Amino acid sequence: MTKWFLTSILVINFILHLKGQKIDSQDTLPKIQVKIFTPIIELVGVNATVNRINYWLRKEEWANVNPTVWRQNLKTGFRTDGDRFSTNFFGHPTQGSWYYNAARSSGYNYWQSAPQVAVGSLIWEFFCENEPASEIDINTTTFGGIQLGEITHKLSRVLLSNHKNRKFKIIRSAGSIILDPMGSLNSLMFNDVKKYMHQKDSMVTPIRSFLSLGANLPYDLGDELNLPKRSHIRYHLIYGNLFQKTKYRPFDFFNVQAWVDMAFSDKEKPLLLNINSYAPIARFPINNDFTFTISQHYDFLNNHIFDQGDMSLTSDLFFRKNTDKMKLMTTVKAGVILFGSTSSEIVDYLKSIGEIENNRSYVYGNGFSFETDLTLDFNALGTITLNHNIWFLRNKSDIDGWENSSISNVSYSFPIAKNHSFMTEFYNYTRKSHYSEKDFTDTRKGYSEFRLALRYVF
Repeated sequence: MTKWFLTSILVINFILHLKGQKIDSQDTLPKIQVKIFTPIIELVGVNATVNRINYWLRKEEWANVNPTVWRQNLKTGFRTDGDRFSTNFFGHPTQGSWYYNAARSSGYNYWQSAPQVAVGSLIWEFFCENEPASEIDINTTTFGGIQLGEITHKLSRVLLSNHKNRKFKIIRSAGSIILDPMGSLNSLMFNDVKKYMHQKDSMVTPIRSFLSLGANLPYDLGDELNLPKRSHIRYHLIYGNLFQKTKYRPFDFFNVQAWVDMAFSDKEKPLLLNINSYAPIARFPINNDFTFTISQHYDFLNNHIFDQGDMSLTSDLFFRKNTDKMKLMTTVKAGVILFGSTSSEIVDYLKSIGEIENNRSYVYGNGFSFETDLTLDFNALGTITLNHNIWFLRNKSDIDGWENSSISNVSYSFPIAKNHSFMTEFYNYTRKSHYSEKDFTDTRKGYSEFRLALRYVF
């Protein structure tokens, strides 16, 4: 079965490679001749390079591979692994974005580039590790790599656009290399890619960025929680205009946030890194104020009661209403979690009976997600935002049960100067666990925090 699955993916990928020669898609990079075999050569090169670095320099035994290992991996098929949560939901999606952008910067569009991620991940799992292929890694690399890949591709393009006529060339080039190393490599090798990446946009894409600095003050703690105050830094970017009356292509609009809460007095969790993003891949306008979308989501969440990662596909309804005194935007998103993982007390129980690896701190599975969002902008009086997220994850690993996590947020931003505002935010985190195992007691945890911050808009 594993061999048939691998062969099917490779055949589909080859067909899409050939199809890429013939399709004149608006989403294909203009003025670039499609490079048929460049993506597969590059993703094999990426895998070989990463493998050799780990084996020769880092002396990692898992990177010691040979044809005997390859045959054994193909025979064994898919298993789970004991990788850390951050490796699965941050490291693997990052590597997946390299596979994606190897194709994206070779002239392929979103739909043609996406299968390259699965191919790169399969090659890595079966031929670059001497451990059985991990179903967790395949999911996180593929779903997360597509999402991060298209976002970093577009942001790299923004940094390099009209390159000769803008300041800070070295800084912008360095940022592009960090975001999209494969696009930067192809720009060096192919003149048509370089010209495209550096040319001026015919239509300037609207981009809004928000930088916040402040502090988190936790309260309403359970008996088992004794949490420190934390400093806070957040970057929030909104790319594109969802209501713009032009033909929509995947990721013409996306929203991404990254924030870090720091408390170096906390020896267990000095840094809490969080990333979330969503991007419509299809848009269906209803009228000037209503639009329906199908969106991809990527979440990498760390707080005091759960570490959670998930990749979701949702159906969304957006509504806006603008007047002279107020701007309103409200959204409802609901859909399926294609793959997710979360920390849980059940892990300690499973370790005690020898069911999972000692370094694993999470369970994984599929489920559904739901989000509501409301933003009211009163111009000079400030902006109010209400947001509520729910994730319901059915555990498919090790034991039957479910995890229900949620984050609620209310914020108010008051303008104090041009492009500057003072923010107050309230967050509430909850998590519930239920499992069929009679020796495990269902759990419920929660806490709240109050955040004060200064925000700069640019």
